[in-house]
Amino acid sequence: MTLSKDNDLEWIRYWAGWYAQRHGADALVVYDNGSTAYSTGDLVETLAGTVGVAVAAVVEWPFTYGPQGFEPYRTWDSNYAQHGALEHARWRLLRRAAGMVNADIDELMLDPEGRSVFDATTASRSGALSVPSTLLHPAPGAVLGRPRHSDSYFERVEREPTDPKWCVVPSRLPAVAQLGIHGVVGVRMDRAPGFRLGHFYAITTNWATGDRIAAHADLSSSKVDTEFRSRFAGEVASVGVAEPASQRLSARVSRTASRAASAARERVKRSTFGAALRRRR
Repeated sequence: MTLSKDNDLEWIRYWAGWYAQRHGADALVVYDNGSTAYSTGDLVETLAGTVGVAVAAVVEWPFTYGPQGFEPYRTWDSNYAQHGALEHARWRLLRRAAGMVNADIDELMLDPEGRSVFDATTASRSGALSVPSTLLHPAPGAVLGRPRHSDSYFERVEREPTDPKWCVVPSRLPAVAQLGIHGVVGVRMDRAPGFRLGHFYAITTNWATGDRIAAHADLSSSKVDTEFRSRFAGEVASVGVAEPASQRLSARVSRTASRAASAARERVKRSTFGAALRRRR
């Protein structure tokens, strides 16, 4: 699940496809925080067209996000909209889900061996997995139009601080546990070797800060993240000119699941959140 406002639908399509095809997610929930760039129906249709997804839901969540954590203390304790969405999803929609990932549209989880984060979480001691994060940037000096996830596979040699995200099995959490943005309070979380998260700094509407692309496009010292680069390279067609990542994903959907996507959209229209999302994989 994720909280989103006005993120590009192609970014959302790619994010949905990544978790469905690489981790086996078969239900997607997006809390829409008052988008004006498109309608709720457009967002539902984008999610429902994802290969492998049986249920997609958009929750209209028009609440004020809350103040940011500013210097000198960087205290983040009042971002009400996101904390509320996490607990609403846990208790109202996903109590019986086999797994629940918390990841923004600019965050993709990866295991070099191709394992599913849901399987790793199920196998963990606590049913709560913390996934460490790496900030990823476009090539040094790159000039981007509309950025794509696959444009960004460079990281600073001197590692930048960034916070983890998580995956949980909701039914295994103690009732008193509280879902946080970067962890779960009241649970000793586990880690699974190899699993990590790419935080794609150029995938942003700059809603919270200044221009992240301009501020980070020219890295003075960087290196290639070979794991993410190899995954992106694996998506390129074997012949011809590589299409943009979003077009490749759209083409894959249209070739293999156009009728399935149409049927999924009809199921979404008829379904209710409570009934549809209490599925076990």
